[in-house]
This record gives sequence, C-alpha cells and structure tokens, in this order.
Amino acid sequence: MRAFVSKKLVNLGTKLSPTLNDLAWLIPDATAAERHVIEVASAYTSTNAQAQWAFIQAIKHVHRRGVPGDIVECGVWKGGNLVIAGMMRQQLGFTRDIWGYDTFAGMTAPTAADVKPGFAVDAQQKFAALNSGATTDWCFSPIEEVTAALRSALGDDPVRLVKGRVEDTLVDPANLPERISILRLDTDFYESTKLELEVLYPRLQPGGVMIIDDYGIWAGSRKAVDEYFGADKPWLHYVNRGVRLAIKD
Repeated sequence: MRAFVSKKLVNLGTKLSPTLNDLAWLIPDATAAERHVIEVASAYTSTNAQAQWAFIQAIKHVHRRGVPGDIVECGVWKGGNLVIAGMMRQQLGFTRDIWGYDTFAGMTAPTAADVKPGFAVDAQQKFAALNSGATTDWCFSPIEEVTAALRSALGDDPVRLVKGRVEDTLVDPANLPERISILRLDTDFYESTKLELEVLYPRLQPGGVMIIDDYGIWAGSRKAVDEYFGADKPWLHYVNRGVRLAIKD
C-alpha cells in the first residue's frame, strides 16, 4: 500500500526529491544518467520531476537541432535548473553559456495582478509580511548558497549569475546574451515576466524553447504572457499544472 501511494504522489508531481527507482517508473524514457541529473537537481529546486524532464528534453532538442544561443533562466532560487543545464552540458559536450538572473534576495514586490486563482493567497500581503527591507524571506537564497550548489554539482564549470531585479539588470546590454536557445522564465509575477519577454524573447532563436514556469499558477505570469503575444501567442504545451512550454517558429 505504501509503495502504491508513493507512486501516486510521484505521478501527481508532488514528490520533490524522487529516488532513481521512482524516476524509472515515472519517466521510463529517461536514461540512467538523465535520471541522475533529476535526482541531483531536486535538492535545489521546487520544480517537480515532470518539469525537470521537460527542461532536459528542451536542452536535448536544441542540441540535436543545432539551435544557436545560450541557456537563460530568470528566477533561479537555489539553482536547481541551472544544475540541470550544467550537468546536461557536461553529458552532451556543448559549449553554450548558461545564464541565471535573480535578486538572490527573495521575491520582488508583487502587483494587484499577482494572485493565485483558486487559492487564498494575496501576494501583496504575503510579501509585506515576509519583507525585511534588504531581503524577503520568500524564495530567498543568497548568491553564495547558489554558487556553492553549482560548484558541488558542476565542479568548476562556469555559470553566469546576474544579481539584481530583472527590471534593473536586463536594461543593461552588458548583462544580455546575444542569442538564446532556451528561455526559462520563473519570476512568477507580472512586471518581471513582461519585461523578460520584451527584452529576451526577441533573442530566442527559431527552434528555441520558451518555458513559463508559473503560467498555470500565478495570474500575473499568465497576464504578462497573454499580453505580450496577443493574438500571435504560440501553442503552449502543458507540462504540469504550472508549467507551459513552446518552441519558437
């Protein structure tokens, strides 16, 4: 009975630290090496195994198709998805750069648009309760902690970390990759997501992959995506309740 319940929880994506046996059952098409990537990364992310596997598939897709450009994540928290990108770079042997943008001081101030439909979560009230001024105890992981996690998983393989609000860092051309092959957006809220799309999506190359981590969870994230694309919104593939994925034409 316990094994049955455990498998059901994994199938729903609620188990955040899956074992290799769980992953072999959940993602049978992943190799043992790819399942190991998920097992390692799960210690540094709240992204569930299905979403991690979608990210791995995206990396394999752009590598196999020769899509040029770097891998970019906005909103890295503890660095789990950067670990995935770095470990897959080592496995596949490519040289494209990996970028991670974050405040490394917790969540930024939300707007009235940033609500969770169907949940009693007021982001503005939560932010006010957790904000101490210099940092916010909401998805807070200092850059030193993220750097240590990356070093533990990747050794000396470099990952470019850009510290600060994306509203500040993305307006500086020195902080931007020339071309992007994978764009993973995970800052949750309306204003940051909208700016990320405006600045970074034009740099995403044809055949490149866009991943929106919270399209199905945070109304502000969904509003930003829907407003940016308007009637030309690409088909957003459902990965799990929150995550959507699209391949740029």
